[in-house]
Amino acid sequence: MDTVDQSDPKPTPAPRQINGIAFAGAVALSIIAGLFIAFMFGLLSDAIEQTGYGMMIPMITAAIGVPIFLVLGVPAAWFVMRKRHIAAWQGAALGFVVNAAAAAVAYVLSAATYGGTDDSIPAIFGAGAIAAPIWGALLTGFYNVFSLSSKTR
Repeated sequence: MDTVDQSDPKPTPAPRQINGIAFAGAVALSIIAGLFIAFMFGLLSDAIEQTGYGMMIPMITAAIGVPIFLVLGVPAAWFVMRKRHIAAWQGAALGFVVNAAAAAVAYVLSAATYGGTDDSIPAIFGAGAIAAPIWGALLTGFYNVFSLSSKTR
């Protein structure tokens, strides 16, 4: 009688070790750099349109974008980075996907709760479709630089 080999021929690899100091530094610096980009975009918008509303961009980014980034983007990046090394462009794609998934969940919850969708959802997640890839690329790019520099010491 033939016996079936039940052992897994390819063991699952252990999760990659994430340098916590480098990751925390990358999170902090990506938030600062993202807010600086929003501030510069607000100045540019104000200079072009001269309406005075351009400086609302960094304030809205700080009030809405940063908490969403910390609650959704940072844990998603941590989870993916424990599985494999990701480049900055892959971090940007991850940010876009996380933002799109969050928008879909917000639409479903809004429809289930209120019987319709909230009008602010497209504005928040539409702006997030621009900001999330930027923050994802900044986070993964800074982490890759910081973790590389800590390995060379």
